[in-house]
Amino acid sequence: MTFAISFFISLFSSWLLMPSLIRNSAKWKLMDNPTDGRKQHSRAISRAGGIGIVLGSFLAILIIAIDLATHARLLAAGLIIVVFGLIDDVRNLGHRWKLVGQVAAVVLAMSGGVMVDNVPLISSDSCPTWVAYGFTFLMLLGITNAVNLTDGMDGLAGGSTLMSLGLIAVLSYLAQNYGVALIAIAIMGGISGFLRYNTHPAEVFMGDTGSQFIGFMAACLAILCTQDPATSYSPALPLLIMGLPILDTLYVILIRFLNGKSIFTADRSHLHHRLARLNFADREAVALVYLAQTILMALAYTLRHHNDLVIIGSYTVFCSIILMLLIAAKRMGWNHQCPHEKHLSNYPDIDKRNPLFRGVGQHYTLLRTLLALIVTGTLAISVAVLWLGSQGSVSGPTSVGLSIILALVLAVAIVRGNLSVNFLRFITGIAIAVLLYAASQAAGGGYLRYLLDGYLLLVVIALFICVRVTRYYRELLNTQDFLILCVLVILPVLPIERTEVYLLFRITLMLYAIEFLISIGSTNRRLLAGSSVASLFFGGLVLLV
Repeated sequence: MTFAISFFISLFSSWLLMPSLIRNSAKWKLMDNPTDGRKQHSRAISRAGGIGIVLGSFLAILIIAIDLATHARLLAAGLIIVVFGLIDDVRNLGHRWKLVGQVAAVVLAMSGGVMVDNVPLISSDSCPTWVAYGFTFLMLLGITNAVNLTDGMDGLAGGSTLMSLGLIAVLSYLAQNYGVALIAIAIMGGISGFLRYNTHPAEVFMGDTGSQFIGFMAACLAILCTQDPATSYSPALPLLIMGLPILDTLYVILIRFLNGKSIFTADRSHLHHRLARLNFADREAVALVYLAQTILMALAYTLRHHNDLVIIGSYTVFCSIILMLLIAAKRMGWNHQCPHEKHLSNYPDIDKRNPLFRGVGQHYTLLRTLLALIVTGTLAISVAVLWLGSQGSVSGPTSVGLSIILALVLAVAIVRGNLSVNFLRFITGIAIAVLLYAASQAAGGGYLRYLLDGYLLLVVIALFICVRVTRYYRELLNTQDFLILCVLVILPVLPIERTEVYLLFRITLMLYAIEFLISIGSTNRRLLAGSSVASLFFGGLVLLV
């Protein structure tokens, strides 16, 4: 459960910081203005999201207190990337100064043990030292810039890197390399909190601060994961783990070279730009990238113990298929014909319900009130399960740590008084995450587990009915929803503890129910706020007693 705690500390820290970072971005000169035709947005948008990712990640790493001495230089190198990225976001550094910061970070990380000793296709016994150093240097530098370059659509770089870090965490966990797994999970939490505000249309960008940080850390962790002498992972595995940014960068460099342009010249030749020119909406293009990334992650996990040639060959086939599809679509003049979001807005009165749900929908006000009561009842059930089953099942340090979190949230809620929507999302989200986590530990495998899961099944039924009886298109499936769906689909097949998988399913379900209630009325918001504060208070008392 330490991994889950690390993730949620980072997630909620990043999530809570984002509104404040967005509000102060203009004062800090951290605004992204659409000054040329390459921009996907038409108004100035904050690019302070990277700060939230970094602060949330480092807070989780420090609280969990992994072996910081082992990874001190790696974390310090990450901070160098952050400093230069932040300066670039504020003052727009040239590529030479950006390169200086990246080189300094790469050298520091290499001195701290981030090293490719087993170069793909070269025997470790016959590999010259200068080849290993050179390969590591170019790999870290290349992937850092590759992820930075792919940050061209809402949720694109963050979501795809999130999946890469997820696979790194799983592979490190299997190899019992828990320090690397915890760092990866902490960064995943920071990215997840950021993505809540970065789905199309984005409220915030991660800027160079965020894109370079997550790219650099993912590259370093991929090396530490696959180069561990205690594992039998192929040293070529990072090619699949970070495959999409690598493909995109090599493709762009090739196109610019063939057109006689400098490789540093910005243009619209990236893969996501190609998808946009095929008439895919932004969220559709990002969803396709997520799907391709999911395929790559499945390949990487399946082929993790195979030799280098198999992995390199599989990656080559994957890249060839992607490029051939794009080239064929362009030459045939094919365009995506599915209606975009803007077209759906022209038909606000389309009634999607069948006669049964149309009749039930006449009682919609009563139904949504019932859903609100059922959702808030989940908090009460969690506290009851915690009280009935907590004796001896929740460890001392965990009890104290959770109680401190609960007390802090309660204090902030009292001081704030009138809760904003964003803070309401935070306080209800942390109430659900903390109480379901503690209740899952306390429930064990007996009747309390059935009580908790049975009640959550009631939430599923109520949420389904309320969503189904709504008359209009409320909102299209956004890219973060699709990303979550991809993750939830593959979670059960991974060799991780079933209790953590079930916990993530439960929390995801409840967060969607809360988001639905927040979106449809202020009465629900007051009910959610009051029940969350009360549940946190009584849950804290149970843990402290």
